[in-house]
Order: sequence, then structure tokens, then C-alpha cells
Amino acid sequence: LDDHAAPIIDYLKMNCRERRLEQEEKKQQNSNSRNHGETGHEIFETSYEGDEFGNSPDPLHQPPAPPVQLPPIYQTIPKPPAIITSIRQLESTLDSITANLENQDPELWDERLAALVDVECLLAGGVSSTLGVEARHLFIEKIRKMPMTDQFQDLRSQITNQACRVIVALSYEYREYVREDGSLGVAVQHFVDCCTPSILKLCCSGTRLMATQGMNCMLCLAAVGGSTGYPRTVSNFCDDIISKKVHKNRKRGSVLALTAAMRVWDGSCFAKHAEKIAKAVKEAVTDRDPGVREDGKKMYWAMISCDRIRGAADNVFAAAGREMKQLTKMRDEVDAEWEEDGVMGKLVRTGVLDEASPSGGTSKTNNSAPPRSMPPRSAVKRRPASAP
Repeated sequence: LDDHAAPIIDYLKMNCRERRLEQEEKKQQNSNSRNHGETGHEIFETSYEGDEFGNSPDPLHQPPAPPVQLPPIYQTIPKPPAIITSIRQLESTLDSITANLENQDPELWDERLAALVDVECLLAGGVSSTLGVEARHLFIEKIRKMPMTDQFQDLRSQITNQACRVIVALSYEYREYVREDGSLGVAVQHFVDCCTPSILKLCCSGTRLMATQGMNCMLCLAAVGGSTGYPRTVSNFCDDIISKKVHKNRKRGSVLALTAAMRVWDGSCFAKHAEKIAKAVKEAVTDRDPGVREDGKKMYWAMISCDRIRGAADNVFAAAGREMKQLTKMRDEVDAEWEEDGVMGKLVRTGVLDEASPSGGTSKTNNSAPPRSMPPRSAVKRRPASAP
């Protein structure tokens, strides 16, 4: 019996082995069919042709979405915008940014710079518009607790420049919301009030690049802030312009800010400061520094453009005086800057200041760097001619 059973057992074992191999081959074919198209092409070579409705059969094969067009103010942002989807995520992100900004280690300045860039990326990603009122209030409250004033006093121009970008972008994004939300407007006003002294101090920097950053920041901050503006800064600007002991670049930053403010902000911001503004205009136009004088002339025409305080400007200069003749010559040029396609008109509309800015280095009257002066005649005595 054993001799007859042995061949049968061997046959059954071989048959089972063949069936097992066939099943494994079928599994392999099914696996390949899932990774390949019907024609055997790789997944990255499959056609993007959809069904009769134009839909792709595989969501992974959808054509890429067109890039989102950022507003002009964010065209030079160093990183892509940050998209936040929840209040909890926003709070966690802002807490992380605060921790990086509070680190005063000089070796970790790049982390502080990255944190400032992240703040701008949040604004570019629409944090003030996508998540509603709660997100707007949370964002400004977290920003107010950050050591932002220290960033304007940093010794590195990269950090001061990015700090200026952040505060201007915040003012630009919030200008429409503060008109409807009074408590939000108070918070933004407080934040700007705290930062303004540090920005004016930046205007006095011995580095010409950083001084120009400060002056441009003051100009942009006033220009993009909307009609509500920042009324509590008006008196401080006037004090800087009138004072004889203020650094010329700080004075110039105040002139630029007050000029833009009188063109953009509501007239009620200046009604109770009319006489003080008139005195500041006179001091600026007659200042000994040519840069301040040039900007002061623009401030005079800004005062004329403001209906609520125009009357106070009537007695600043005599109608037949030399100053008034010089002012009249440049009125058309100044008004053209504030047209819709002018330098200042574009700044108000887009938040972008052209390179040939009023405080830039292209103007002949720019004096953000210390002026070079000739030595007095008595300092070098001419030697008498020697006898032959």
C-alpha cells in the first residue's frame, strides 16, 4: 500500500505548489494594475483627460491651481503667505513668534528676523480677513505684547527694515476695520503710539540706510492708515518740528508723517491743533536744513488741502513775501504727487512707496547723511609769499 500511495502523494503536493504559484502571480498582476494604467504606463505618464464632464478620474492628476496674486504691498515678501485655519493655530503661532522675539542673544538675530517675517506672512495670508473679528482682536493683542519697539532699535538694518514692513502692513490691513470697530481702533492706536518714538529714533541713526528706513516708515505709516488715522500723534509731531534741539532727521520724519496725515486723515484729527500746526509749518519752511525746508513746503500745501485747518494757514506767510513766492512755484508739482497715479497716490492706494521717494537718496535736497561743510576762512591762513 505504501509503494502505491507515494506517487499519489507526490502528485498532490506538486499540484498544490503550482496552484499556490498561480495565485501569487494573479496577486502580482492585480497589484501592477493598480500602479499602472491600462496600457502599462507609469502613474506620472497617465493622461489628464477627464470624463464627459471634464473631471479628472484621479484627484492627484488635477492640473495645478493658478498662483494667488498677492497685493502689491506683499510682492517682495521673503516667504509664501501663511494660511491659518483656526483661532487655536493662530494663537500658537503668535506665541512662538513672541518667544523668538524675546530672545536677546546677539547670535540668534536671524531667529528674530525670521519671526518678523512670519508676522508679515500672517498678514499676507489674510489673518485679518479670513477668521473674522476674534482673530483680528487676538492678533493685535498678541502684537502689542511683543517687544516690537526693540526691533526698531536693533543695530542690524535687516531687522529694522523688517520691523518697518510689519507695522506698515498691519496699518494697511486694519485701516478698513478700525472704522467699524471702535475697540479695535483703540488697540491699533495704542500699538502705533508705542512704536512711533522708536521709529523716530531710528530716523536719527548714523547709518544713512537705517535713517532712510525710519523716515520712509513714518511717511508710509501715516499714508496707509486710512481716514481714522492716529490723532494722538499729531501734537507730538508738531513738538518735534517746533523744537530747536531735535535732530534734523527726526524733525524730517515728523514733517513727512504730518504731511501725509493732513492729506489722508479726517480733518477732525487736526481741528484742535490748528494753531500748533501753523507754527510747525512756519518752522519747517524756514528751517536751516535744506531737506526739512523742502519737506516743509509740501507740508504747507497739505495744510491748505485740509478744510478744517485751512484758515489757520492764511497768516503764516505774507502774500507778497519771498517764502510765499517759492511755495507758489512748487504747488503744481506737489499736487501731482497726490494724484491717483502720483507717487503718494500710489502709496495710499497700494501701500508701496516708489524708490524715488520723498525721503530717498535720489533727491538733491536729501540730507539724511551728515552734510559736508567747508572749513571757516580763519581756519587756514595763507602763507605769505617767500622772498626771492
